[in-house]
Amino acid sequence: MAPARSDWIIDGPMQALGAKRHEDGRVPLAPFVVALEAEHLRNPAGFAWQLGRDFDLPRLGALGRAIAGAARLGDAMSLLAQGFPLIQSGAETVFEVDADRAVFSYRLHDGRIWPRAGDAELTLGLVAGILARFGVEPTDGVTFRVERPDDAQLTGLMEVISCPIAAAAPANAVTLLPRLLDRRADPDILLPNAAQPGLATLADRAMPLPLRLRSLVYRDLPRGGLSQAGAARALGMSERTMRRRLDLDGTGFRETVDDCRHAMAVSLMRQPGRTLAEIGLELGYADQAAFTRAARRWFGEAPASARARL
Repeated sequence: MAPARSDWIIDGPMQALGAKRHEDGRVPLAPFVVALEAEHLRNPAGFAWQLGRDFDLPRLGALGRAIAGAARLGDAMSLLAQGFPLIQSGAETVFEVDADRAVFSYRLHDGRIWPRAGDAELTLGLVAGILARFGVEPTDGVTFRVERPDDAQLTGLMEVISCPIAAAAPANAVTLLPRLLDRRADPDILLPNAAQPGLATLADRAMPLPLRLRSLVYRDLPRGGLSQAGAARALGMSERTMRRRLDLDGTGFRETVDDCRHAMAVSLMRQPGRTLAEIGLELGYADQAAFTRAARRWFGEAPASARARL
């Protein structure tokens, strides 16, 4: 397992596993996933799920307090997706609603952090705990999807929550009926004075420049990639300032793009049904030859051989 550079998670979940509080309130993401995976395998099915479901929301800081003060389920779910970077970097969270369904999805960008069944279970358990605040349970037409393959632990989790879970999905996700978003929490459990305006701004400020850049690169790779000028504009600075600040952090724009492509390649190559040609295009390579050269540099072998070992 290769660590994601500087990606972190708040130390609350680690404390729940018995670790001491970290000085700055954060722990590196990759070691956390490793520790949680070990506990996930050591404990009965549903351990990480229950850990997330029972997690005390105010321990998630500004985001948790905002969710604990939300009176409507739809608002709570929007806050979770919007403010997730306040509790963990290196992840993509999306909340989408249409006429037929509402979907919250979560995935780590870096495919080199694997296995991560416990991490996904913890996050989906957290979502289940938020749903429960509004009287919504898995048996209320809620469906779940996970990236992990089907196994005995997943079968055990389905028995624990009395709900089917689809395995080997592109992302971990919770789907529910849109009408449930209007469910309201019991006023007695709402956290008073918990409004947190500008969570997106707070989340952006909480993230160092290299991680903000990585987030932009991950977002734009499937759309054709991100130019250095476009990245600087999105970050609100000149190209020269961006280069200088990245250099102070020991990295650069091209290095960041290459590392993000490597991380995404591992994730995409694990997904069944994806051809190598499709993966190369999604990573922003103009042709298969360019992707093959990059894969040989990352893995020391051709992409087909590397894929067989993942």
